[in-house]
Amino acid sequence: MLNSNISNESAQGFGEWLRESNYAFIYKTMAGVFNTVEPWIDEKIINEMLKDVTEIDRHITEFFLLGYAKDKKLLKKILGDRNLEFLCETGFASDVEGLIEPQGFVILPVDDLFLIVSLPSCYSNAKKRMSDIYIGSDSTKLMKYIKRDSYDSVLDLCAGSGVQGLNIIENAEKVVEVELNDVAYNAAILNGKINGISPKKYEVRKSNLYQMVPEQFDCIISNPPFVPVPENIVFPLCGDGGEDGLDLVRKIISGYTQHLKPFGKAYMVLECIGDEEGPYVVKCMKEILKSGSINVSLINRQQIEFQADASAKIAIEIYKDPENYNNYYNAWMDMFNRTGATYIYPVVVEYINNGKPLEINIIRNYNKWALDSKFELAPDVAIVKKEKDFYEVTVNGVGRAAFDEEVKHLIEDMPGKKLREYLDTEDNPRINISKIKSLLNTVNGLEAKGIIIPK
Repeated sequence: MLNSNISNESAQGFGEWLRESNYAFIYKTMAGVFNTVEPWIDEKIINEMLKDVTEIDRHITEFFLLGYAKDKKLLKKILGDRNLEFLCETGFASDVEGLIEPQGFVILPVDDLFLIVSLPSCYSNAKKRMSDIYIGSDSTKLMKYIKRDSYDSVLDLCAGSGVQGLNIIENAEKVVEVELNDVAYNAAILNGKINGISPKKYEVRKSNLYQMVPEQFDCIISNPPFVPVPENIVFPLCGDGGEDGLDLVRKIISGYTQHLKPFGKAYMVLECIGDEEGPYVVKCMKEILKSGSINVSLINRQQIEFQADASAKIAIEIYKDPENYNNYYNAWMDMFNRTGATYIYPVVVEYINNGKPLEINIIRNYNKWALDSKFELAPDVAIVKKEKDFYEVTVNGVGRAAFDEEVKHLIEDMPGKKLREYLDTEDNPRINISKIKSLLNTVNGLEAKGIIIPK
């Protein structure tokens, strides 16, 4: 358990030490900040890259990023007495027989911030399977969408580490963070102190959404639990959003009218199930909101089978139960069939409370090919055998690509048919997932070469 009842002075002193160290530079180099939004790095990659840094920087990174215990005398020499006391007093780490051991927490550099968050279960020194203080690629995506207007007041719901509120605080007179989980609540307070934020500008409230929030705001930000979870499975790793993933989302949206000032803005990130028409969150907003402008960014679209696969993999990791992968996969697919879901959409939503009749603007950015897609051959396509099981595809006599027997079969036999008819039925969903990914990548490539045309 974290303790946030720590003086601002000692927290700020620790934050200053972090900013003066090489830790953020090393982390950002390993993370490849120019080409990724995923904040977590494979542990093996970290350890390999740390072979080339100084011994002190290696110890710092292992301690703060990987949660490795370190000799007390060594850490005292690196951090100083005061900072070591701060880490132990907050509960970030404990003194265990001369070893200072992180208690399932790490400090993650995010842009110009340093954030106490939970060490994910995929790391060897994780203390818990479930993250109390979650941060992921959805968090960093949302940060990039929020408009840098000047705000009198900002509300961050389901605040977790406080990352969204801290990210926008330079543009706001006051930020209110709302969090119900005890550990995350204390982390949000500590993160404000570490980053030197004035208590006059930054307030953390323990509340179930709007329960302790009577006032109105210029901006409301939320990254709520959104993972669709079957009713009979306990799955709190990233937050349980109910069978359609929208349990908390509905409550947040329902509060916009009451808690947003006129012309106020709201931002939300989620991965939402949906069908060919789009994510279900759009239908949800249509049902609840009667006015305002809604901008929906569909960052990607994937077959719903991919979400079932991802959820099953996480479930077997949480419960150390690899033999039950198929059972978990089928539980999610049964649930998706009940809801009519065929796709998972990573989504960022912007809502503007402008009082106008409800208007929805959807911006799509995804591969249009899906298992229910059909194609036809482009004019003048020909297949020429070159060698055994090796073929060249030409268009108007010009060679476009070379393929094997399997792709030849796809081109010859599938025009006018749904792509899912191409897939063999497999008892093991993992095999099918691999085939689906390969098939969709193949037809996307065939279209790019001018060999097939969507029908």
